[in-house]
Amino acid sequence: MNIRLKGDFKTESKMDVTVMDLSGKIIKKLYTGKARKNLVWDGKDNRDFHVASGLYFIRCKLGTRSISLHALIVR
Repeated sequence: MNIRLKGDFKTESKMDVTVMDLSGKIIKKLYTGKARKNLVWDGKDNRDFHVASGLYFIRCKLGTRSISLHALIVR
């Protein structure tokens, strides 16, 4: 199971992408670095274990902007 994130960023600003559970706990630091157009989350946490079924937030910070997406995992 993979979740693909695509964007059309016309900047080389720093990008931080994190996955959080409903309580706001960071489950996975998906990416930190120069802005990328494509990212994939494999449904695993920072310890390389598959996350449990549930709702997760994916937060993408790019420069001074931030966007949050929802991901529903059903196993």
